Amino acid sequence: MLDPRERTAALLLAGTVAALLLIHLSVQAVGPESFAAPYTVSSAEGDYVTLTGTVGGLRTTTTGGHLLFTLGETEIFVPESVASAVTAAEGDMIEVAGTVQTYRGTREIVISSPSGIRILRRADDSGFP
Repeated sequence: MLDPRERTAALLLAGTVAALLLIHLSVQAVGPESFAAPYTVSSAEGDYVTLTGTVGGLRTTTTGGHLLFTLGETEIFVPESVASAVTAAEGDMIEVAGTVQTYRGTREIVISSPSGIRILRRADDSGFP
């Protein structure tokens, strides 16, 4: 049997685990994109950011099967493990959420999961029902 101090410690530990589980499930429900900051030229390397724009220069790398495109002046890198799930096309209006990094002197946003790309409007969508 537990003495009162051990019982209190066990209850505190169980409460802490329950609170952490609730926080984790809440973050998963709203998505990590909710905690991203808007991308700016002053965003630091490693920042988790969002950016909205029109897909341009869509291409696949010659090695690795990675996906590259631009949103405005910003390079977007999608690793092969995520690229196969991407349905965005040239001219689509999308929102991305990813991590800022510099590759060979060029700043880019790296998308780490399919949920990091949200299509807002297709290029061929005339807006009419």
